[in-house]
Amino acid sequence: MQRMPLVAWLGWGVAAFTLPAAEHLVSSATNVARASDKLKPGDTLVMADGTWTNQAIVFRGRGTAKEPVTLRAETPGNVFLVGESSVTIEGEYLVVSGLFLNDAQSTGDGVKLAGTNCRLTESVVIGGRHKCFVHSR
Repeated sequence: MQRMPLVAWLGWGVAAFTLPAAEHLVSSATNVARASDKLKPGDTLVMADGTWTNQAIVFRGRGTAKEPVTLRAETPGNVFLVGESSVTIEGEYLVVSGLFLNDAQSTGDGVKLAGTNCRLTESVVIGGRHKCFVHSR
């Protein structure tokens, strides 16, 4: 019987016990900011359906090409951002999906894509007043 070195066993054990991606339900911009600090590649923040009033959402994270970090509506199109609301996306390999900015207004941008390899999908920005409705830098 051949003996497998201890290092090989340890390497196998680490690969076998990687944690799956997690989903976290959030209901305010404060919840998004707090959860963003703890996100790992593949994790998802799920925004509770409803009207989010005067919420300046800042979504930060670091995903990978294979495992982006996602911020999405619980039901696409059923998260309404109104009043002084905006979304800022900062980081790498982030995806934001299913939001509806409806007559929102701010002195800055409605949606600001400030990261690299970040995407805004299945979202609507309609009406309102912003410096830019969607700003990508």
